[in-house]
Amino acid sequence: MGTCGRHSRPYPPNPSIGFRHSVALWYAPASLLAANSEDAVPHRRGFTLVELLVVIGIISILIATLMPALKKAREASYEISCASNLRQLMMGFQNFANEHKGHLPGGHYDFGAAQPDPEKRDWVFGNLRATGIVPDRVPHEGTIFRYMNNDPKVYRCPALMPQPGARHDSNGMFDYANFLSFTGARVVKVPQLATYTHSNGTVETVPTPVLVEEDPARHMNTVSIDSGHASIDSLSHQHRKGCNYAAVDGSVHWFKEDITGNGMLTYAWTAQAPSGRWVSLGGDQKWGWWNAQ
Repeated sequence: MGTCGRHSRPYPPNPSIGFRHSVALWYAPASLLAANSEDAVPHRRGFTLVELLVVIGIISILIATLMPALKKAREASYEISCASNLRQLMMGFQNFANEHKGHLPGGHYDFGAAQPDPEKRDWVFGNLRATGIVPDRVPHEGTIFRYMNNDPKVYRCPALMPQPGARHDSNGMFDYANFLSFTGARVVKVPQLATYTHSNGTVETVPTPVLVEEDPARHMNTVSIDSGHASIDSLSHQHRKGCNYAAVDGSVHWFKEDITGNGMLTYAWTAQAPSGRWVSLGGDQKWGWWNAQ
């Protein structure tokens, strides 16, 4: 406030408005002015309970609508990654063959005294079945690991969680197996096509499977874990109720094997041997068996 001499007083009322109104405003209590100022600003209203419930309902509907689509997208991504793994593994088989006179790698029964040549032993376990299986050394001891950039993740399907012995998901080491009929087979003698006989008698002709994704319950993740596909083993039904497999030329295919009847066994698969005979692919074979058929 301004001062005048010894006596201080407020500035005179504003002459541009009425004298009485100006004086009234000037000497009005601060609390009244504050109240008038608050009344001049509109209050912001919060959500009512009904509005909040409506918003929650809309969000729930959107989530319920999007979840199936997101699940399908995730499953499709897993299937693509699985197919990529099989393609890389089959390339490893081909690189092995290029350095071993055209022969594919060894399998489940190729270890110890039965297979003294270390280069012809199990493609996943090497000689560990003779010396003792150490999970941390699987698949590192296998004969094709050096062709896989020393990357153990290539041996695992991304859709499966590691749960050893659970009869579902993964054993945590590998999820793929090779048809034992083609263990040590010459690449040029593996036929391009094979037949699969469904439980209802229908015969389907498809590219010959060499590397497959095996059903964890039969028997990739049970008490008997091995790298070979034969006998009562079954293909996986992880991807669209079927599985991926790799052919000898490196191509990867999707196939749905029967889940009941004779079609769920490897004996349902046949192929034309080098002799021209059609033989079953379900046998537990060792290195080079196919070449003599």
